[in-house]
Order: sequence, then structure tokens, then C-alpha cells
Amino acid sequence: MEKKCPRLRYDLEFIPVSQEGMRAVLVKDPLGLTPGSLLIKGELLAFVSLLDGTNAVDDIQLILTRKRGGIIFSRGDVERMLEELEEAFLLDGPRYTAEKEKRAADYLRQKERAPALAGRAYPKEASELRKFITDILADGEAGSNGGKIRALIAPHIDLYVGRGVYAQAYASIQNMSPRRIVLLGTGHGLRNGVVCFTEKDFRTPLGLVRTDAETAFRMKNKAAQIASPDDLAHRSEHSLEFQLLFLQVLFGSDFTLLPLLMGAFGEDLQKASRPREVEGIAVFLENMREYINEDSRETLVVAGVDLSHIGPKFGHESPAPALIWEAKRHDEALLRAIEQGDPLSFWEANRKVRDRFNVCGFSVLAFLLELFSGFPAQLLAYDVWHEEATESAVSFAALIVQENSRNQGGQIEG
Repeated sequence: MEKKCPRLRYDLEFIPVSQEGMRAVLVKDPLGLTPGSLLIKGELLAFVSLLDGTNAVDDIQLILTRKRGGIIFSRGDVERMLEELEEAFLLDGPRYTAEKEKRAADYLRQKERAPALAGRAYPKEASELRKFITDILADGEAGSNGGKIRALIAPHIDLYVGRGVYAQAYASIQNMSPRRIVLLGTGHGLRNGVVCFTEKDFRTPLGLVRTDAETAFRMKNKAAQIASPDDLAHRSEHSLEFQLLFLQVLFGSDFTLLPLLMGAFGEDLQKASRPREVEGIAVFLENMREYINEDSRETLVVAGVDLSHIGPKFGHESPAPALIWEAKRHDEALLRAIEQGDPLSFWEANRKVRDRFNVCGFSVLAFLLELFSGFPAQLLAYDVWHEEATESAVSFAALIVQENSRNQGGQIEG
């Protein structure tokens, strides 16, 4: 039996677009092995759609010849295209695995996490960046009703797109002065664990923020069952990087950081009734509570998350306008559970729809609700971004988690 062709990498991002009236796909590599973005269209698009690990060269040759109406698509053509895709690190094979391991080893040796998006998603020069962030903050108004803020939930969508919601989020904490910040984010490229720690300090154009490396190392070891063995997922992840810019403008760079990415719970979403029932999460949860309780009055938790992702860009057959009403209803259920400090209702709302709306911040928010179970939250802002080119949409929000008369005293308990 002929050997099957390698499949496309599982961790690539495929974005459907239209170019000159023709269907095309924009491919993005979260690990950065393939620089920039690659546009796939025409015959190549038909070719890559067959790379699912089940087809051999002869199978692909036959299918594409039929698509050509009998004009021969040669075996050599198939092999040449496979070679080009492998050279570009787009196939899940030995070349990709070796390069990924090399990059991981190189990144592991670095002491700092360098800014990945400076000059692309935000200004590269410090003075220009500071003005950019300060101008965003000026659009916000503090929304707290008086309770001490224990956690902030902010978007991680493009800074220009989410400007208004970022403004409301960070204006709410502008009068605080935390000495320690637990920074939680969605690990978009995280595939080899539920949580991903890093001991690296974080650098942005605004300066260097020190990471509590000792705590990160200790927590990773205690959570070994669910922790990624490396920190490569941090290398180009924006969900933490964007938050850090606002935090540095507000508080300078003297606070201590505990940065953490979380990936999907996967099939555990259907098996468990709440996050702490997921294997390995309970221990991790207890360790995080212990860390926060060491100095709860000086510790702020910040989560960089978005909500529903709908439309063809995110795997739906229907365009976003056909799904938006249902997605907003789902967002409302999730936000209501957050406002009530109810991790059970939050988990059940997403389990009921089997994560149909691709809530990319679900794991982070579910964990945060377990961490601050019973603490009320206040919704500050909510918005939806519509991307017309792909007929897709993303929703996002800002909330603050606060103490009230029932849970004052600083300590968080299980």
C-alpha cells in the first residue's frame, strides 16, 4: 500500500478570503516558522484540501485530474507541491518537528520574551506607543461601584478594533497600584498542555517587567500533569502582550509579573461539570489561590480574553450575520454567570452548545470564576467586530471582579 501524504499542520490558522471574486485562504503560522502570511488560491487550494493524512500521491493525482476535466495532473506535480509545502514548514512531518524543536530550544535559552508585535499591531517607538495607549485610556470612564477590584477582564482583540472596550477596561483600574500582577491569557498556539508557564521577563518598547520566575517554576512543576513542557506558546502570543502595554503606562514597569497562558479543555468540557473537575486543574487552582493569598491586597489578576468567534473564518458554514443573534444570546449567558460569580452556570452554558461559538477565552474565564467563586463582577463594555471580507465576527467585553460585603477580607477560598 502506498504511503499516505503528510497532513497539514494542526496548529495553522486558515482564514477564508475573497480575491478578485475567487475563493482563497490566508494561512497564518502562530509559531512563526512560516514568515508572514501565505495566500492559497486556485489549484493549490484544491490540493491542500486533500492533505488530511488519508490520501496517497496517486489518490491526489487522480482527484485533481478529475477536477481538471481529464487534463493530467502528474505524479511529479503532486510531489513538487508537497516538497514546496514542506519547505515552507506547512506539513506535519519530520522537517516541521525538527524546526519546532530547534526554535523551542533557542527560545528556552533566552532570558527575555521580546515584543512580538511592536511596529505591526502598535507603534514601535516608546514615545509614540505611550501616547497611543494614553489616548485610548482617555476615552474610558471608571465603572466600579465601590468594591475593591480583585481582577480585570479585558479584550485581546486588535488594539485599534477594540479601542473603546480597552479604554473602559483599563480606566477602571487607573487609580490602583498593585505590586504583583497575575496575567492570564488565551494560548492560541498552545497544543501540548492546558497551561503554559514562562520564567522569562517581558520586554516591550516601554521597558522590562520582571517575572516571578521562582513561582512560575514551582507552579509548573506542581501542575506538571497539565503544563506544557516548554514556553514556546508565549513567543508570539498577543493576549498577554497587549495587556502589558496598558499596565506599563498605568503602573510603570516595577511590578512583578506571573504570566500564564491557558489552552482548550477539549473533551473535558463534556465530561466535567466545572473546571476544577478537569484532571490536574484542582491542584493548579489551589496553588494559584495560595500565591494570591500570600499578598492579596497587592495582587491584581488580569485576563486577556475575547468571546464568541463566528463565521467561515472560524469554521462555520454560515456567515456571521446569520449567527450573530444566537452568539449574542450565548455571550449574555456567559456574562451573566461572570457577573454572578457562578462557575457552574458559566461552564454549563458553554457545554450546552458544545462550544459552538468558539469562545476563545473560555478556559481562562472558567478558571478565573473558580478562583474567585462567589465574587460579583461588573460589566463595563461589550462590543462585536464584523470582518466583512470573511463574513466573520468576534465579540469581546470588559469586566471587573470585586469584593462585596460577603467576601471582604482579602483571602480567596475554595
